[in-house]
Amino acid sequence: MPDGPQERRARGRPRSTPDSQGGTLQSLDRALSVLTGLAQHGRSSLTDISLRLGVPTATAYRILITLQKHGFAEFDEARQEWMVGV
Repeated sequence: MPDGPQERRARGRPRSTPDSQGGTLQSLDRALSVLTGLAQHGRSSLTDISLRLGVPTATAYRILITLQKHGFAEFDEARQEWMVGV
């Protein structure tokens, strides 16, 4: 063991990514897909969003609620539709 402090490797990314999707987070991918879909299609119902993503309605709803909490999505109560919030 050397007497001085060990030289540390700079951390920018891990050496390997065991995830089959190239190290991406599935939940973030899905949330960004929701935002992209809302931007491309405009106002959408929960069912439409769920069908476009190919996920259960409950999953799409949780993503939308999280996006709404952070101001990235809005919900129109009268029309029961979601839209981009920013």
